[in-house]
Amino acid sequence: MVRIEVSGSRYHAEQFCSHPVVYFDNWVWVDCAINESFKSSLVSLLKKYSPAIAYSKIGLLELSKITNEKGLKRIAEVMDSADFIFSESNPFKVIEKEDSGICQSF
Repeated sequence: MVRIEVSGSRYHAEQFCSHPVVYFDNWVWVDCAINESFKSSLVSLLKKYSPAIAYSKIGLLELSKITNEKGLKRIAEVMDSADFIFSESNPFKVIEKEDSGICQSF
């Protein structure tokens, strides 16, 4: 979810998630693209536990290399079965949040 605060002419947007968050490495997406059974099992688990999927900029760029139409449809089914959140792409900000005691680094 995104919360937007307005103060005069200034806007502040903050992303937060009320669900557990999972991050899938690229191999998971590739397995979904080539293996219908794996994809179906993953969709069932996502529907059962209702997590949000964390996407990184790099991960989305890696996904853009997949060109097989059937595989892309399978990946889309997984993506459509859960909420999402974008992960922090700056590793220094992640470290700063972790050091300050904020356990969620998204």
